[in-house]
Amino acid sequence: MSDAVICDCPCECCQIGESGKSTRQLEKTVALLKKVVERVQSENEQLKKAPGVVSNERLSGLQNENDGLKVSQT
Repeated sequence: MSDAVICDCPCECCQIGESGKSTRQLEKTVALLKKVVERVQSENEQLKKAPGVVSNERLSGLQNENDGLKVSQT
């Protein structure tokens, strides 16, 4: 589909593609989405480094220890 021009100015800011948005609007949307992706990636890295994260092996060991303590109390 060819782009339609909605005004007579020579810039590309007024061309409309299939989405109905101008190049300038699409570039703004892409920039905002990049910021969101960077923020989420940063949050993910912080969560990976958080002390609350326990490996499956460590969790299994703690559960076994807990079960052992329960048995010894009875």
